[in-house]
Amino acid sequence: MFGSKKRYSKSKIQKWSAKGDLERLITALEKGTDMTKIYAIEALVIHNFMNVKRTLAVALNDKNKDVALKAAQAIEHMGANPEELNLIEETRKKWQ
Repeated sequence: MFGSKKRYSKSKIQKWSAKGDLERLITALEKGTDMTKIYAIEALVIHNFMNVKRTLAVALNDKNKDVALKAAQAIEHMGANPEELNLIEETRKKWQ
């Protein structure tokens, strides 16, 4: 199917996280269903790397409210810089 979103189980996402397979986690966040994206965000938050935070920052613009707000929460948990705090504030205002 062209354009279909990938769906992965929470356990599969957690296994990738345990293995440190950030590439698959980031791909799941970028191309997954809404629930897959939420699972990926939950798994990515423990991997506090700049590429992860950049990917989460992009997820702040997701069209799904739950995904965008979960990404905001994850960035805050990882320690947000002033620029990221501004993006988080804008995201929360958008979805109020």
